[in-house]
Amino acid sequence: MEHQVLIVDNSYKPMAVVGWEEAISNVLSDRFSVLDYSNKIVHSANDQWYLPEIIVAPRSLRISKRVKFDYDAINDRDNNVCAYCGEKFSSRYMTVDHIVPVVKGGKDSWLNCISACKSCNNRKAGRTPEEAGMKLLYQPIEPKTTLELALYKMRLKDEWLPYMPMVILNNLKQLKERTENAEQTANNRFL
Repeated sequence: MEHQVLIVDNSYKPMAVVGWEEAISNVLSDRFSVLDYSNKIVHSANDQWYLPEIIVAPRSLRISKRVKFDYDAINDRDNNVCAYCGEKFSSRYMTVDHIVPVVKGGKDSWLNCISACKSCNNRKAGRTPEEAGMKLLYQPIEPKTTLELALYKMRLKDEWLPYMPMVILNNLKQLKERTENAEQTANNRFL
């Protein structure tokens, strides 16, 4: 079962998102308290618990402000939508494309890397999009926090909305619009 839990600090500022197993472990060991429960129940041999939706840290947590760059995070950010054809694929059919290719001095960075399906990445083949005659359907963005990146890859739960700063909600709205526009462009090609 997949169930994500929001961690807030003692001032109710969102800090991180963790799986339900880690959340239950922290609550049962009295490191965190539960602010809100879901209606889902998990069972052990001798007991049962409602899964938390939101847990509270007893103090402010140190969460890395800098988001670690890696290829899985690129596909999470882009919601597995190819930047060239606009199709959404499972992770195993996605690659990460360097907009400015490495052979031309391009770097591994949030703003130079984009999700691409294998077919489009092979077609681009070490060229810039302009050289390959391909158009980017959306521009890459750099997530500002680990929480923001975690939220890109999951549905934002209604129970979490009161704890989300407006800047995060606006960024998520822009990301959703960006990937929906790319998917719509892809669908229009086949009409």
